[in-house]
Amino acid sequence: MSACIENNLNPNIVNSAALVGRILLALIFITSGFGKIREFDGIAGYIASKGLPLPQLATIIAIAVELHPHASETIRLRSSSFFLEGE
Repeated sequence: MSACIENNLNPNIVNSAALVGRILLALIFITSGFGKIREFDGIAGYIASKGLPLPQLATIIAIAVELHPHASETIRLRSSSFFLEGE
């Protein structure tokens, strides 16, 4: 059924909507990453309470994973293929 429907959408509107969607999705991860920076000791303490080794390092890795790929996706910088494998 959908193959029969013509695509009459304005490409500028579609591109703008995609950009807004990427920004809103990235904001979720960016705010979470900055929240982890603000509450670094609390997050590391929580990780330590679960018995995981090196809680400070685990917190740093969590912050890096949340901030780097989503911030770079928002501004379209693809500087690290480590986080963006498969694209």
